Amino acid sequence: MQTVNLYTMQHKDSLHELKKNKRIINEERFIRMNLGSTGDYIIPQYRIFSSLAKKIVERPKDVIFPIWCGVTKQSSFVGEKGHVIYCLTVPVDEVIYFDGGKWDYVLNNLYIPKDAEDAEAYAKELEDLGIESQYGLLTDHGGMYPQIYQKIRDSWERLFVIDDWNQYIIQANLWEIKEEWVRHVVSYGENLYEVASDMEDIFPPQFVLEQQNEADQ
Repeated sequence: MQTVNLYTMQHKDSLHELKKNKRIINEERFIRMNLGSTGDYIIPQYRIFSSLAKKIVERPKDVIFPIWCGVTKQSSFVGEKGHVIYCLTVPVDEVIYFDGGKWDYVLNNLYIPKDAEDAEAYAKELEDLGIESQYGLLTDHGGMYPQIYQKIRDSWERLFVIDDWNQYIIQANLWEIKEEWVRHVVSYGENLYEVASDMEDIFPPQFVLEQQNEADQ
């Protein structure tokens, strides 16, 4: 079984959930706790992400939202008071890799172009429709441009098309953290590199790249 090492920061209360349920899952209340006043805006985008991600890795029936992970120690979270960092070794077929840069497009309700040529064609399409800005198309203009609305939504599938396996751009999602995946728990004030010194960063995951190359041929 092929595995990769991932790192995720969660509230320290998640330790109780792990002990009780032998797993950790994400819930809307946890997201709102972390996002504060921006939760009302971002949670709908999280739901969209989940609807796309479940096409890649099957989502457990009791799960709605994924868990965000860093793909290397260098690209992972800086410890925060009241939180812990879980150091995980996870079967690769449980991991949803995506482009964090493209996720910004989804957060802003923007079209994700295939390439520079496609971006130019999209800009021309908006210009021909008399649309001066691509921002606010899904919110400010409502149903005025249904063909553009659908085009934007369809483009978000490209979140999971990875063009550059850069550790600071690529992120990983899991539907759950199983107890047996946890190698270390790093408390606030502890050094991630010291605690997880026995964990090698497996990135980019060569076997995933090989599968991607085979699919492209």
